[in-house]
Amino acid sequence: MNIIKQSVLQSAENSKYFKYIIFEDVVTSTQTIAKEKLFEIENSFVVSSLHQTQGVGRFKREFESPDNCGFYSTFVVRPNVNRDKLMQFNLFIALAITKTIERFINRPIGIKWPNDIYVEGKKLCGFLTEMIPDGQFDTIVCGIGVNIFNSPSEVGKKAALETFADEEIDVGAFVKTLFQNIEKYYDLFLKNDFSMIRDTYVSYSTVLGKEIIITTPSEQYEATAIDIDDFGILKVIDRDGQIKSVLSADIEE
Repeated sequence: MNIIKQSVLQSAENSKYFKYIIFEDVVTSTQTIAKEKLFEIENSFVVSSLHQTQGVGRFKREFESPDNCGFYSTFVVRPNVNRDKLMQFNLFIALAITKTIERFINRPIGIKWPNDIYVEGKKLCGFLTEMIPDGQFDTIVCGIGVNIFNSPSEVGKKAALETFADEEIDVGAFVKTLFQNIEKYYDLFLKNDFSMIRDTYVSYSTVLGKEIIITTPSEQYEATAIDIDDFGILKVIDRDGQIKSVLSADIEE
């Protein structure tokens, strides 16, 4: 059996939250399938694949998912929390992924608020979180893509774990650790506010103190990132000296 597939299936079998798994070798998008199955499956579950033909990122961008080169999965959870807290989920999961990658490469890792993971200026991982109304509380559908191996067509365009590793990547150990950290930080999210992990998150930030371009559905402007507050909101100061709060946006450094 393919090593990535085997590792995902084994990690799901031993998982606290994600024992129910849908695994297809090729899919349009794990995110799409997860949303299609959302109301058929009562508990948390995960959808995973070796290759996405129409992988999707934030703001409907294409997320390239070369065959057998990465971890492509969507995690579905149903936290009993209010919507104001849901926006903090991204930040907890960003740390879960960062802490996992840190175990396998000895390079500085950065988080571009709110949810892209970079190593030496190259994107190693991205994830997309969507909130779906589901009765009284929302369901979280979180798609995660981690580049493990380089694709011949993508060498030089983005980073993969093997690019920065000092030895061959143990795929089984990586996937197992990722599942464990996602569950660990999901538990922390359920029991704590972002303020509990804020200092750690800020220590990985790639944007604080930098000039950035912020794009929202309604505007685009240049500003300097000055803080991430206790609620996970990015604080910036624009060219006119106005301090603004950014809840969700596309960030370019």
